[in-house]
Amino acid sequence: MNRILALPLCAVLTACPGPAGDGSGACSDDTNPAVPNVAPNPGFECGSPPDGWNAPLLGTLEVTAGRTGNAAKVTAKTATQGVVTLVSAEPVAASPLNGTWCASAWLRGTAENAVIVLRRDKGGGSLLDESFFQPLTAEWTKISNSAQLDGTDAKLYVAAGVRAPQKDQVVEVDDVQVWKSTSGRCDER
Repeated sequence: MNRILALPLCAVLTACPGPAGDGSGACSDDTNPAVPNVAPNPGFECGSPPDGWNAPLLGTLEVTAGRTGNAAKVTAKTATQGVVTLVSAEPVAASPLNGTWCASAWLRGTAENAVIVLRRDKGGGSLLDESFFQPLTAEWTKISNSAQLDGTDAKLYVAAGVRAPQKDQVVEVDDVQVWKSTSGRCDER
């Protein structure tokens, strides 16, 4: 006798709103509805590799234990003078983009410098990265960045990772936040 197991579609796609499709919101951040966090899967609780994020070209991406729940772990495949970051797979916001946009994430790892980037897509293949670098340690450290947009940007992405890593150096990223600041000071979240 064959049995058919009926699962909600989100369970099949591993993008349920909560750890088991229970509606608890683990795949999104609804802690401040007045100033929404537009980062995809900000705590990396859904999917492995994490839903909503692209692996870096010069690194690998996996899910590991994090500061709260899961975290994204990026390992450099090779030494580089550039950056090795995970990037939101889709824009976190689209036109018209104006005002102050803010980003923060918790990072730790073995590489020397952490980076958080607001990547401005100006359209036509033109990208402008607003980057902030900070020393990286083995302890979870929150780093933040902001960008003042003037309405000429077509899309906005968020990225987090390391600058100038050596081969096999690691950065872990957790609790990413991206929001439009109503005050211009990024003090809402």
